[in-house]
Amino acid sequence: MQSDPTQVVRPLLDYSRPPRLAWVNRWKRWLILLAGGMAVALVGYRYEPQVQRHFEWLYWSYRCAEYKTSGEIERVVYEPSQAKKLVANNPDYFSNGGAALYRPYVYRKLEQPDGRCNWIGDDDISAWNCIAFVGSRTRSDGISRLVVIAGPMDHALDVLAMTHVLVLPTPGLFDSIPKPVGGLDSYSGRWEPIDVRAEIADPNDPSHITFDYVYGWTANAPPVVGKIDAYLKNDDSIEFKAPLYLRRTKISGVIPMEFVDGIFALSH
Repeated sequence: MQSDPTQVVRPLLDYSRPPRLAWVNRWKRWLILLAGGMAVALVGYRYEPQVQRHFEWLYWSYRCAEYKTSGEIERVVYEPSQAKKLVANNPDYFSNGGAALYRPYVYRKLEQPDGRCNWIGDDDISAWNCIAFVGSRTRSDGISRLVVIAGPMDHALDVLAMTHVLVLPTPGLFDSIPKPVGGLDSYSGRWEPIDVRAEIADPNDPSHITFDYVYGWTANAPPVVGKIDAYLKNDDSIEFKAPLYLRRTKISGVIPMEFVDGIFALSH
């Protein structure tokens, strides 16, 4: 059979269909970043108070761990003009009943998101809860902790009677904010004054803290000046050593479970 010479035979061309939305491939990376950013923004908008509180907790935990005192610190100043001047010029002091109490600003900020700080009292109580130490110390096993020591430490017959210790691990980015805990204080007995100054972190021993004290100031005898040594132990306790009488020589920085979820917890 012969073909018709008048019929033009056109070859069939296989045109590939162009990809839909070709620009998506070109901008794929940026679109993924944009989508991720929008997702984060939406979550942040939905949970803004919780997210903000979480990052405040992380930030102020870090600031407390990095905190160092500058020079010799008097933890309680009662003289009115000096107390007023300290409160006005040093954010690490606050006024309570006319006295200036040492409670570092970074720690007062940490108290707001971290409910575990209730364990050692808040700044609405009295000089009994002023701070003796805030900062990072390292145990002999190499683990770093945030250490907070609070209490009056002004009773020469029992210096550590009302002293509280809080030892906290370094928080992680995805850790949950700790819930508030309860606290319990009581003390009675004869009182004799002693002036214990705030901490001095030992630069040569990362587990060691020293406290200067002045005791026995009278018109008839010169005061006795000495030091109290404190060491962070591997069980997150603080061991104290001093030439003074110490009813307790070791205070745990771990909050007992009965104050977290037990009978003394705030939820009960």
